[in-house]
Amino acid sequence: DTSTRPGAAGSVRQPGTAQALSIIIANAMPILAPAALVPSLPLLMKHFAYLPGSNFLVPLILTIPTLCLGFFSSLAGALADRFGRRPVLLTALLVFAVCGVAPVFMEDLRVILVARLFLGLAEACIPSSGNALLGDYFTGDSRRRWISLEMMLGPLIGSAMLLSGGFLGPISW
Repeated sequence: DTSTRPGAAGSVRQPGTAQALSIIIANAMPILAPAALVPSLPLLMKHFAYLPGSNFLVPLILTIPTLCLGFFSSLAGALADRFGRRPVLLTALLVFAVCGVAPVFMEDLRVILVARLFLGLAEACIPSSGNALLGDYFTGDSRRRWISLEMMLGPLIGSAMLLSGGFLGPISW
């Protein structure tokens, strides 16, 4: 039965609210990457204006992760099936965190783009493995309720990130 997981001392533990909310929050991470940067795009354009091709390269900071999400989600799902949904999700969240913060410490636009590429690859793995875990852990009405909550919270989290990015963006990209 895929709706239970072994717990301490061989007991079987049922997934509940904590697991569902953890997965839903993890699945919201790909929304954060572009939403947090959109308000800062004009500052990024100004900061990197001295570079040849910056009018093309700077917008890639936003689009590379989204392209990776589109192109590599199927592969990410296959990885989750092969290596396990939870290990793929946890690894992707770690890569997402590291690559999401790394550009703060970088000045080279090309290195920032590489970090955003790896962030995008992690983004492809997060909803693929996270949604599969929701499907594994919950069935019937419970599954529908959690997925509905996820669909409701995603746009709310994205809107909150756009607002916070709008307030913080003028301070520093």
